[in-house]
Amino acid sequence: MRFSDVIGQRRAIELLRRTLARDRVPHGLLFLGPDGVGKAAIAIAYASALLCERRGPDGPCGTCSTCLRIAHRNHPDLFVVGRLPKKATDALDPTTERDDDELRAQIVVDQVREVVEHAGFAPREAARRVFVIDPADRMNAEAQNALLKTLEEPPGKTVLILVSSRAHALLPTVRSRCLAVEFATVPVPELAAALVARGLSRAEAAER
Repeated sequence: MRFSDVIGQRRAIELLRRTLARDRVPHGLLFLGPDGVGKAAIAIAYASALLCERRGPDGPCGTCSTCLRIAHRNHPDLFVVGRLPKKATDALDPTTERDDDELRAQIVVDQVREVVEHAGFAPREAARRVFVIDPADRMNAEAQNALLKTLEEPPGKTVLILVSSRAHALLPTVRSRCLAVEFATVPVPELAAALVARGLSRAEAAER
């Protein structure tokens, strides 16, 4: 996904573009907004832009080896941390889409300790290591506290992106250590117009 593929979210995308253009990427970012507005997908797009070999004004190129491996979640400098399957044994087991009843209720402290450990390593290929925690508001209190020191004093090559629909579930100390990037629900007319521009009929766009 390139930034121009995103429907709506102009303020959030412009903020992310500026951090890249000025090479002033925060060590911690907090993507906040309602469910279903694309926060997680944009988090991966931003991570791709940070690691991409041919990044441009529109973010990741989408075609280099790095981007292709990120699309398949097998790049060694990108870690996506979510709620684990109930039977998982690896704290950083890559998550795929599953029903909520197949996942553990929380992101637990052992997972965050793995993040902290890996954050201390140098990047293997890219200029940075990027960790996406989604949904960050499912970290329990112990897990959030375990992340604080890394958020406050991260290794120089580490970027943490927290994705949350419930800011109130995050500790104030976690929120204060991140740059907040706010996402909003896209108005229905704007969403429908964008879908029509991409080839859907007006009737199909209205159903979305």
